[in-house]
Amino acid sequence: MESRSVIGALVDFKGQIPKSSGFSGFCTLAAKVDRMRDWSDIHLLACMIVRNLSDRQREAVVCDRAYRGRTKVAIDPFMPDKPVEVKLWDDKECARELGCTVPALRQRIVDGYSSIEQALRAHQS
Repeated sequence: MESRSVIGALVDFKGQIPKSSGFSGFCTLAAKVDRMRDWSDIHLLACMIVRNLSDRQREAVVCDRAYRGRTKVAIDPFMPDKPVEVKLWDDKECARELGCTVPALRQRIVDGYSSIEQALRAHQS
């Protein structure tokens, strides 16, 4: 995890602290987790909120934030200096990635953000 933003932490680890491979010579996870040990209150709140989402809601919200509306880029190994833009991640592509229909994806996103909103309202009270 290189990003110190809340959404970066959510996307990178989906609200969970990952486990190390145990190979300290190859695994840089220990250093990354070490940088994460002093999380701010907002980071901890974000982890708790995301952890409380259903798996399907969590996947849909993360997919929405990380992929939807972004361009996929392909690199030709014979021409690495000329990346080719393939297409945008749209609802159809995100639904395919998550193995669901477009209406199901949209509903999961709505339900996920609704749950996040309710949790934030409860926290403010």
